[in-house]
Amino acid sequence: RINGISAERIRDEFDRIMTSAKPYGGIYLLFDTGIGNILLNDLENDLSHYMEDLEILNEMSDILEVRLVHMFLSIYKEKSIAVIKLNEFLSRYKYDKKTKKNAMVLLEARLAVFNIHTSYELKKIIQKLGKTLFEHLIILYSFDKKRREHYLHIERLYKNIIENNEPISYGDLKINGEEISEAGFRGKEIGKV
Repeated sequence: RINGISAERIRDEFDRIMTSAKPYGGIYLLFDTGIGNILLNDLENDLSHYMEDLEILNEMSDILEVRLVHMFLSIYKEKSIAVIKLNEFLSRYKYDKKTKKNAMVLLEARLAVFNIHTSYELKKIIQKLGKTLFEHLIILYSFDKKRREHYLHIERLYKNIIENNEPISYGDLKINGEEISEAGFRGKEIGKV
């Protein structure tokens, strides 16, 4: 029974399992006993048959958002349902705004990463996520065995961007408006450059 236990207490205990060195054992026990279904508010589905996909949690870095996104994508194969279920879970157990935002952005980015093929597209997603969340995305994507070649392509693109010190955002540019002005550009021309 988990009735009468506060959402915050349930969240804290769940997070301890998820960020432990070997979370799979705890997660397996939660679903084997039916508590996992209660936590996910999904009593009509037998979620225990997704356990094999969750064994990978033991190999992932202990970043809560990365593990949460992997868990929800493993259980809810239909991506739109994974988004809804993760959002409901994070709200029900009163996760802080930062964790909720990072997990949801990471899930959406995980779904969008398949469309990245060029350095330009990769830089756009890094701009949107920031380098830290993007690196979390790479960790998450590295465990997708079905898309291994694409993951390696993304990893190579990212490595080239970093090694070549390519700018990702305007702030990374080695030139500023004053230098552009000194080059003879004026007014709106500076913004275009």
